[in-house]
Amino acid sequence: MTPKERKEMEIRRQKRIDALRRMEAGDETALEDYLGAAKRKVNTDSDYKIAMNVSRQLRKLKSERSVFIKDIASSTNISKRTINRLMNGQINKPVFSNIVALADYFEVSTDYFRGKSDD
Repeated sequence: MTPKERKEMEIRRQKRIDALRRMEAGDETALEDYLGAAKRKVNTDSDYKIAMNVSRQLRKLKSERSVFIKDIASSTNISKRTINRLMNGQINKPVFSNIVALADYFEVSTDYFRGKSDD
């Protein structure tokens, strides 16, 4: 790896860290910045919107209900890594069965995770 590539990689890493801090603070645009810094490619606009909504709603529910990722994982049979990646917007096309399991766990509709419902 050349020094230039190393520097670019460090800049992207710092942008990701900054975006994660902003997400923790509730900044709605931080996820887009994170995905851009991570050079994530999303297949379609609708996939991107769904991934963003799942991430936003999952972080919101986790925070509101004060639950741990390990508790969600054990109840839904979704790995902790997958839940973490969903929360951070690192999964471009969330698997529908995971959305259903999360909706059941939090007792909300799947539309809630898609951003089409408030409950």
